[in-house]
Order: sequence, then structure tokens, then C-alpha cells
Amino acid sequence: MSLTDLTSARKPLPEGILGSAVPETVLYEAEEPIVFTLRTEVGQRVLAYLADVSATERWLLMAPCSDHSLDNLETGRVSVREALLGSWLWLGRIDNDDRWQGAWAVEADEVPPDHLPGPGVMLLPE
Repeated sequence: MSLTDLTSARKPLPEGILGSAVPETVLYEAEEPIVFTLRTEVGQRVLAYLADVSATERWLLMAPCSDHSLDNLETGRVSVREALLGSWLWLGRIDNDDRWQGAWAVEADEVPPDHLPGPGVMLLPE
């Protein structure tokens, strides 16, 4: 199942709820941000994970991210997967100009495993 298939029968989140798609804090990058935080339109922090990339779009998995959960992630007390799947989950699609093309609420067990961080993957110390 592709991420497009996962969202095809779902009602999208209301437009404007996500705020900017530009990373607030980059926690890990490899040519582009992979694990980072964003702020919703009302200021809530979310942890974002780059789940898939194509020539025209990027898919992000997003979950709530408190100061405590961010500290646990940065100090290696939890893996990226644990931090991402600990609560509700959104799947968002952005274009190459960092504009939201849609976002949907999804269940963690519905996300294809190849679009999730591997079990036990931690942030690098640097």
C-alpha cells in the first residue's frame, strides 16, 4: 500500500491547521531534514519524519511533541519510532515549495513499514 492509497478514502484535516512546513528545529538531516519539529498554526509543536520523497512531493508523518518527549528523543531515552508512534499521528503531503497539499489523521498500524523509521533507530549524538 502506498501513502497515497492510505489517504484516498480519508477526509483531510482542515486547511490551515498545520501552519508552516518549514522546519523549526532539525534533529537529523541527510541532504534534507529527515527528523525535525514544526509548529501548527496555533503554536503546538509536532515531531515530523520524512516518510517518502518523489520528484514532486514529500510525505511527512507528524505526532505531538512536548518538551519532555523532545528531551527523551534528543538524549536517546526513546527511539525516533517510539517518539513518533506514542500518540496520534498525522500524514501530510507537501510540494517542493513547502506548501501543504493535504494532511490526514492515520493510525500507526496502517502506515506501511517502509515509510516508518526502523525499530530502535536513535538520533545521532551530534
